Amino acid sequence: MPARLALLLSLLLLSLGVASCESTRACRQGTLYVAVRFDSASANADGMAVVVTIDGAQRTITQKARLPGTTAGTLEIDFPNGYPAGRLVSVEIFALLGSTPVGEGIQAMIALADCTSLSIAVDSESLARDAAAGSPQPDRDAATD
Repeated sequence: MPARLALLLSLLLLSLGVASCESTRACRQGTLYVAVRFDSASANADGMAVVVTIDGAQRTITQKARLPGTTAGTLEIDFPNGYPAGRLVSVEIFALLGSTPVGEGIQAMIALADCTSLSIAVDSESLARDAAAGSPQPDRDAATD
């Protein structure tokens, strides 16, 4: 009986481990694949501003529409001037309700050789902290697609 109980516990733990693993789609060569999660406040956003910065200098702002109420989504970021392998890339996402930011998330990393996958959590609390600290908001008039 103890051996059977140990086997059942092992199978249960294995199934819990498999169920908790998130599947991540492989990124396409020369792109960043971004999985985005929105908290309850930022999930109501009807758009988002995506700010991509390379080595702290080259900055691109793109606005995208989104379905309000969704708590997750994905982005694929292309680089028309060439994929920045080995360089510092920062991706900042602002959840927008109309033109008002209601959430923010940021991730910085060194871009891998062929492509990079990452995950960003967008929440209203980080936006409030940044506003209190005087951090700049995206210049929506400078947005490009």
